[in-house]
Amino acid sequence: MLLEVTESEPPGHIALEKEKASQEQRPPRHGYKDVPLTGCHQSVMPLYRLPGAFGTICEPDDRGLFREPPAAVALGACADPVSLAAAYVCSQQTQDIRFSPAWRLRRAEVEVLATEADRKIRIAKKLPTLADTTTFRCLEGKGFTWCHILVSQALYHGHNKHVCVGTQNFQKLVVCISAYLAPVADTFAAEQLHLAEFVARRTRDMVFRLDMHTEARNTAIQIAKDKTTASVEDDTASVRSDHQQIMVEIENVGGEPDAVEDDRVGEANVERPMAGGIELMTLLPQDPDAVRAHLLHVSELESAKQRGTRTSDAVRFMLEVEKALNTKVALCHEHFPVEDSGGWMPQASVELLLSAQQQRVEFYRKMDSADDAAEDATVAVAHAEEEAVVRLVAADLRLRGPAAVAKVLADRATLNRDQLGFVAIVAKILQDAFESLPPSGDGMLAKDRVLLRCLLVGGGGCGKTRIINMVLRPLFEAVFGDGSMQAQAPSNKAARQIHGRTMHSANKLRKDSSLRTVHLRVSAETRKALECNTVPLAAIVIDEFSQCIGQMLHADALRKSYGRQRALGLELHRYAELDESWGRMPVVVISGDELQLPPVPFSHSLLASVDGTSDEHKAGVHLFGQFRYVYRLQTAMRFQDPVLECILRKMRTPGGALLTQSEWQALVNTNISGSGDSARLSGTEHFFQACYTWSVVSMAYTIRSFESAKAAGKTLYATRAVDMIQNLQADKAAAIARAVVAHPNMNETGRLPHYGLYHVGMEVRFTQTVAAPHVVVDTIGIIRGFAFASEDRSRTDLHASFVVLRRFPEAIYVELQDVPQKFLPDEACLEHTPHMDAECAACLRMRGVFLVRPYTNQQGWSLKVTIPGSLATGTEEEISVKIRRTQIPLVTVKASTLHVLQGTTTDPGLIFHWRFPRRLQADMRWLAAYVALSRVRSLDRLRSVGLDNKIRAILEQGPPNTLPARFHVLFSDKESETQTFAKECLRLLRW
Repeated sequence: MLLEVTESEPPGHIALEKEKASQEQRPPRHGYKDVPLTGCHQSVMPLYRLPGAFGTICEPDDRGLFREPPAAVALGACADPVSLAAAYVCSQQTQDIRFSPAWRLRRAEVEVLATEADRKIRIAKKLPTLADTTTFRCLEGKGFTWCHILVSQALYHGHNKHVCVGTQNFQKLVVCISAYLAPVADTFAAEQLHLAEFVARRTRDMVFRLDMHTEARNTAIQIAKDKTTASVEDDTASVRSDHQQIMVEIENVGGEPDAVEDDRVGEANVERPMAGGIELMTLLPQDPDAVRAHLLHVSELESAKQRGTRTSDAVRFMLEVEKALNTKVALCHEHFPVEDSGGWMPQASVELLLSAQQQRVEFYRKMDSADDAAEDATVAVAHAEEEAVVRLVAADLRLRGPAAVAKVLADRATLNRDQLGFVAIVAKILQDAFESLPPSGDGMLAKDRVLLRCLLVGGGGCGKTRIINMVLRPLFEAVFGDGSMQAQAPSNKAARQIHGRTMHSANKLRKDSSLRTVHLRVSAETRKALECNTVPLAAIVIDEFSQCIGQMLHADALRKSYGRQRALGLELHRYAELDESWGRMPVVVISGDELQLPPVPFSHSLLASVDGTSDEHKAGVHLFGQFRYVYRLQTAMRFQDPVLECILRKMRTPGGALLTQSEWQALVNTNISGSGDSARLSGTEHFFQACYTWSVVSMAYTIRSFESAKAAGKTLYATRAVDMIQNLQADKAAAIARAVVAHPNMNETGRLPHYGLYHVGMEVRFTQTVAAPHVVVDTIGIIRGFAFASEDRSRTDLHASFVVLRRFPEAIYVELQDVPQKFLPDEACLEHTPHMDAECAACLRMRGVFLVRPYTNQQGWSLKVTIPGSLATGTEEEISVKIRRTQIPLVTVKASTLHVLQGTTTDPGLIFHWRFPRRLQADMRWLAAYVALSRVRSLDRLRSVGLDNKIRAILEQGPPNTLPARFHVLFSDKESETQTFAKECLRLLRW
């Protein structure tokens, strides 16, 4: 019997092209030059090879294509949607098959269904299950399952073939199932999930995990690229012998967050020397006298003193410090008697303590990430103080309303009449809302209606922090419920002063997160965290608005709206409107002083011009400018010197005001110019010392450390930084080492000093975040002890007045300020082991104690170095090197730049150097001068260096015409209206 010869079957992509050409009435394109391989048998992965396809029934057609995938995708039969050709969207212009538009459309549909499912789950207050969906509830008692019905109908309409249901067959299947379900009574509840909603909710979680996987792979690829091009590499980076990179291309089809929140950014890391680098620590001197000379820049200053030598401004400023503070500089070269300086010496090994500490850090981090009701360390301390205040607010007093509660709190805080005016505005608005409540209620105000948007403005020492901590927080807790207020600030230091959080931390942002609107979108996990954080809130207080950039204020308002959107049913596109701002937060108070140093760069300030700025900055300025009330505090409580108050008042006068001769003379009397004024430096051992320039701050850092050690009678230990340089010739290392040691700007060295100076009892601040959210930048603590390395334990000179350690200590015990968390276990002394004795001084109580290890910069920092020419050539060579530094991330709190001192009262006093960079704008010079004078309580607590007539001209020129003028344009009318309203509130409340 002869079989009929049939024509060979063409490849799938050729057949598809012929079909398209026939439909479009055109000749087919060349099958090997023009036609893409989409549909070719060998270009399609068989579904049985995919892990997710196990147990599915999804077969291709005669040409190997999945022609009818929508039903299969909807029913979960096909696990690889990319392989489903019909799901692709074909461009009308190019006829190219594209998956991205179809995926975006499907993703939007999934998000809509999943959002509706979340709403129903919140109403039902129970976990969703497949058996509880409307479809399965309708089929209860029928003896069938949904799977039985689908399979049977698919077999029937598919003529007993195991195939994916086609479009026509799928419609028949829907009609058949609908007819079967028609007699079933619609008895399910309104909050019961439909099957599509249940599946969409699961699909959204799965897509989120895929997005995170894609983001992780893309991030890893980018890091690999960076490491292959950077001059400094991590030792963990593997180098391929063939110098090739493995490239992975993943299409970004949208919808995923571009920035992944990570609370671990900036953590302390283990010292990791870079392979092939040069370690500069071995080139630095270890002799104490030589180290002193390095710390005080002796060689640079001696060279500058030679006649005819041209000196930079930095060297001239340091020469002025050496001349004015010659007795303090001489102290750094002296030997002084010390007592035993070892401090705490726990019996447990450092390894065990570090392991225990890491476990506790992870435990606290998980608590914070799992539920934001787990408070920050500073917030816990604040609540401990405020709970005692709230307890004193009797229940019957609360029932009388917010005004009665506010008056009791204001009296207890001993507020003056000026401060009471602001509290009266808050109390009156809350009281009006309280009186509109039904009489049968519990007296708590609702958290879904905007009540107050107010700016609290005032100079340093006028009591803004006192009002926030002692009145506003307990007041809001009393009228809105516990945990209803969140305090925020742009910096860690400002946040700690109001027992709050940084704005980045409160909004689940990293310090390097993008603040563009498209990058502020939230993932499912971030949304949950924001909901836990923001839904219970009714009031937000943001301090130090002068340090806040416009993009950050916009991000704060947007993220609060994301967090409260589902709970309050917000329309997210209205988040910048007054009645919807901050997620319809009832109360938002922003405080600060416009006459403070602005953020860097200057153009990002809330009071800078919006011309040419980003849309996010403009939105932040818009939010800031629409506040209804602007209350200015006039009375300064910090100052105890009428002359200083008068000087500051004249400085704030628009257009300027001349100082009287007596006022200027009072300032001149604070100036120190040389050895003749050495007696006036007596008693300044614990003074702060600050300047605008880093060259002076570097010397102040050394002087304050030696003075502190001598006053405490403790050994001052020096740790040398480990600076690793990659791809550098060894013959240039010595010159590089000298340049690195002489470089004073810690902002350019990863905020790590080249020499660390520490002693037991020294008050220090952290320059890096080592254990977020409790041990972050600017956290303050006191050194309690050292765990020295083995090379240093047996030294005979370990308890001299000044010791340069050979190696980093294994750890430094630091007792943190206002951090009640317990990172280490208590340790009883030998006499009371195993139980602690509450009255024994030898028993170590570890609450708030943290073990600090060396820290390595995550990214290298660059430095341009001039290499002197040889005798033969005589030409200098300028090279740029990239360095990674390892050092203890601690410095003394007594020496800093002026920016660090903002918001601080410098008790017992301040030594300020009146020197500014040559290119610093006149406006910034005035702001720096104002900040410096407003840090002390009186002029007798101020010691000045470099005070001259140029400084007098700065003081008398008046506020700059930039930031204060912009503030005046935005709020001058509102400020006067608010003062009138405050007087009316005081009258109506009879205060």
